[in-house]
Parts: sequence; structure tokens; C-alpha cells
Amino acid sequence: MKNFKSITLLLSLAMLMASCGKPNDPESIYPGTSGNYKIISKFQTTGYTQDVVVKDTLCYVTQGEGGLMIVDVKDVEHPEMVSITTENVRGYSSKVAMKDNAIYIAAGSFGVTVIEVDNPVEPNVSVSNLSMKPAKDFHVLGDYLFTSISEQGVKVAEISYPSQPDIRGDIKTPGYARGLTTTADTNYLLIACGEMGLSIYNISDFQN
Repeated sequence: MKNFKSITLLLSLAMLMASCGKPNDPESIYPGTSGNYKIISKFQTTGYTQDVVVKDTLCYVTQGEGGLMIVDVKDVEHPEMVSITTENVRGYSSKVAMKDNAIYIAAGSFGVTVIEVDNPVEPNVSVSNLSMKPAKDFHVLGDYLFTSISEQGVKVAEISYPSQPDIRGDIKTPGYARGLTTTADTNYLLIACGEMGLSIYNISDFQN
């Protein structure tokens, strides 16, 4: 019985190790079956892909310690890398948001990085280690950038000049602020606060 348990454990470990390679097609979904699932193309990034935003035909991809990658998907069957930005991109790049031609990257304890992408071939880091930390997630509302910062709640920056955020204030939350968004009428801010549940704030009179 003891030997049987040992063999079972070894087999389980072997299966786990075998599943830790490069990403593959989902095993439970097959091309041509229900749902019309079909692989159009695959593109290998240089880092550990975290998040993506799309504008026109360009994808802006955060990739952990690999900074920001820009990929052109005009031809979806043949995506092309446009550029990779790592210099002055500190910390671990996770969530990403965009306003006009400014990319905002959440880097945890390294705050927020802002990258100007007017020229996608040569992006320019305009802000590094902005003191909205530990940055977890973003929501852009008009000329304001809401950044969830874990136990510190939410910080708000004015971004009428998108590449130069101006921190204006904060919102204290119970628990650890993570994901956030607004309702369709933009009157309420909803914040996921971990074990403390969902917090809802009335921001219809935003200045107050």
C-alpha cells in the first residue's frame, strides 16, 4: 500500500512537471466543435505576459520583468513585434491602462510607470516610480486616473496632460483595494477589497 502511494505521488509530480512547459491549446476545447473555437495565430512574447490594451491595430502588452511590448496585429494571422521597452521600466509590470498616447503600467511597490507611445517604434518613459504604490490596477475616467494601491486604498491623479499624471488625492477603503471600475453612468466607483468585499463610492460630485 505504501509503495502504491509512492508510485501515485511520483506519477502526479511527473504530470505536473509535464504541464509546466509552453502554453498549449486548451485540452477541453477543440477546433471546429461547439463555440467555433479556432486558433488564428500564436505569438511568443519575450516575457511573462500579464495584461494588454489595444488601440487601432496595436497591442500594448505588459510582460512582468520584460517591461512593455508593442505588437502590430493588423494582419492577425501574422502579428509583428514593433518594440520592447525595458529601460527605466522598474519593478514587475502587471496591469496596464491607456489614455491618448500614454501607457500606464502598475508595478506594485515601484508605483506607476508612464510611457509615451506617440512613436511606437521608440517609446519614451516619461515617468518612472510614480508614488502611487503599491500599484495594483487602474481605471481611467475622463481626465482622471484611479489607481488601486492595496491597503492604502485608491489614489487619484489628474491626467489632462496624459504623460505627466498629477496626484490629487486618495480614497480610503476597507481591506486591500485591487480591481476597480465605474458604473455606466460614472456616478459610482466600485472597488474590489479582497476579504472585505465590494466597496461602492458616490463620485457624482467628484470634487467633494
